[in-house]
Amino acid sequence: MKKLLIIILTFVICISLTSCLKDESQVVAEKYVSAYLRGDVETVRSLSTRDAFWIASYLEMVINEYPEVLEIITLYELVGYYVGESKSLYLFEYYDFMYDDMMIVHIELIKRYGGWKVSNVY
Repeated sequence: MKKLLIIILTFVICISLTSCLKDESQVVAEKYVSAYLRGDVETVRSLSTRDAFWIASYLEMVINEYPEVLEIITLYELVGYYVGESKSLYLFEYYDFMYDDMMIVHIELIKRYGGWKVSNVY
């Protein structure tokens, strides 16, 4: 009985630890989406490739024109993903107050110099 309990407990711990592990590209994508929705331009810029810097500039423009955007608590959820060796794609769903609707944002990441960077958002 004791051995069975130890085996079950070990199995539950292993499953719990495994489910907590996230792919590095997913961590970067979630940081990016969170920063984008909070209006954290510097974080958006630091997680982007040079090709995607325009997104930070666009975000800065929107925040300057509509400062109330930052006062709205925005929740997002990962709804789909593809992870490759050097390229990944994540789909997040979030509520867009301007359109009063749920929106899906596609975040493309590429592996550069051993780390993941956002290369495109649409």
